[in-house]
Amino acid sequence: MKQIILFTCILASFISLANAQDTVYLKRDARKKMVTDRPPQTLFVDLGGPGITYSGNYDTRFYNQTDGLGGRIGLGYNFGGNVHTTTIPIGINYLAGDYKRGRYFEAGFNETIVLANFTKDYDNYDTGIFTTDNSGHQTILMTSFTFGYRSQPVAGGFSFRTGVMPYLIQNKSNLSVYLSFGFNF
Repeated sequence: MKQIILFTCILASFISLANAQDTVYLKRDARKKMVTDRPPQTLFVDLGGPGITYSGNYDTRFYNQTDGLGGRIGLGYNFGGNVHTTTIPIGINYLAGDYKRGRYFEAGFNETIVLANFTKDYDNYDTGIFTTDNSGHQTILMTSFTFGYRSQPVAGGFSFRTGVMPYLIQNKSNLSVYLSFGFNF
């Protein structure tokens, strides 16, 4: 419980810092295309998704536009049961949709580094997502794709994401859903 409260406080600090940033403004460039004065950025909490259980994430577009190619990086922690995992999701994504209303289809590719530590020795303990050996700690790589909906206001504010995530970990594939809440600036 203490970890959840600490995680929430850290996220609230990031959101208040993001709120202090200036807003993104749209303008037309010489080619009559809508662009922004800087790449839009988002801080969000993922429930499910590439961070496995939950994670805090930073996402940005690579160019001065609200749609198109972007990237994300995050940090997650799961402290349930006898396995404690730290996750580092890193990915690229593409947004396509209605930039005026801030509604997009999102497709992404992610690699997640999973650092697992075990409080007891097990012989091939199964967490439901991955299987462990009895070494006490293990580093595992998870590959995933995200397909979903993203609401991200152009002028900044509350951001929302949801979708499905097929993933591959230790030669096992599965399908998961994710839900995200955050702040766009």
